[in-house]
Amino acid sequence: MRLPIQIAILVLSSALTGCSNGEGGNAATGGAGGNAGASGEDPLFVLAQVLFVPPEGFQGFATLVDSTDADAMVDIANGIEIPEFSGVFEGPRPGTFFVSTGGLPEVILFELTEDDTIEEIDRVSFAGRGVTVPRIAHTVVTVNETKAYYVDAEGLRLFTFSPQTMTIEAEASLEGLGAPSAANPEALVLPVPWERTEGELILYSFYRNLIEGTNEQRVRVAFIDTSTDEITVIEDDRCGFTTNVSLTPSGDLYFGSDAWAGAMEFTRPDVNPRPCLLRVLAGEREFDPNFQIFFSDLTGEDISGGLIAASGNEAYILRYDTNVIDPDGLTDQEMLQEPSWRTYRITLGDTITTAEEITELGIRSGSVFPITAEGEIYDAITAADFSETTLFRTTVDGVPERALTAQGLLFGIVRLR
Repeated sequence: MRLPIQIAILVLSSALTGCSNGEGGNAATGGAGGNAGASGEDPLFVLAQVLFVPPEGFQGFATLVDSTDADAMVDIANGIEIPEFSGVFEGPRPGTFFVSTGGLPEVILFELTEDDTIEEIDRVSFAGRGVTVPRIAHTVVTVNETKAYYVDAEGLRLFTFSPQTMTIEAEASLEGLGAPSAANPEALVLPVPWERTEGELILYSFYRNLIEGTNEQRVRVAFIDTSTDEITVIEDDRCGFTTNVSLTPSGDLYFGSDAWAGAMEFTRPDVNPRPCLLRVLAGEREFDPNFQIFFSDLTGEDISGGLIAASGNEAYILRYDTNVIDPDGLTDQEMLQEPSWRTYRITLGDTITTAEEITELGIRSGSVFPITAEGEIYDAITAADFSETTLFRTTVDGVPERALTAQGLLFGIVRLR
């Protein structure tokens, strides 16, 4: 069973849930799991899992775990059931977390009790504000103990709500992130999972026509002042399907076309742009007009893309190896899921001229689903049959390090203590 496009986009959106610790660079907050049941002040985390349960369909779980390591034991018995395709997000204080529900425009606040069980505290619904049943679990961003955002990615609205009273306080339009043309009517809005500077939330959007199999050669970015809710939107028309982002320690933001974009260009080069990299320099709110790098120039292969953040100024990109599986006759979605992609390391900067293959990682699928958690970045690789997801820690020196494996799909990780 292959990963449908709707679920692939949902995983990508829900995975980008981290919030920066304010120190800059590629670090973010959150956590990940292992053997639950420890007491006292031992580390404890919650992760959102979605398991395929035939013939009924999917079931969500908020599971308690205590390690991100490869030997972590993740057991859904150590948690509670939540709606399918729900995501977990950082709560307003230690020991709390939000669940943004799939299938309902609702946010639930949970708390870890003294005996290490999960207890619902309160919930807020956005149905009365005209938010439709979400196709994806909408993103929640906690600003502080008294303020949080709910990002209606489909209705292009930003709601402010109080974590203390769980009531909606304000609403703002995100129309500036909407699709620029009728040819590509679907805007896919994602959060940048790190604060570039304190008090700044960044959302970005890219555009895909699910019916025609094309993507718009455009990216739009919204900078939101979390103290005033003022929104500034910029755009660039040199790259398409820029699903991936990386933040350097100096504060430069790099936006990269997905590996999927490389597959789309191969199958329909007449209507899909070449995958490439753009950037916004630290302190700026405009794209660098002098910076554009094509992935294929770095790997020497036309079918390339995908930007995976790593430590410092390093990042990883992917190349489809045509010698492993011949792509002729495959759809772009089939190419993305085939274990035919190889990983390369690049150093982000004013000029990027080479990419070094990481041979130790072998081949993999082209799906790039980053998860930010507890100051680390993980590349989440999910089996094509939804059976399990393995995390690889990319914020380490040298080769990405294998971390935990969990059943099903992962939709975010939050540290509770």
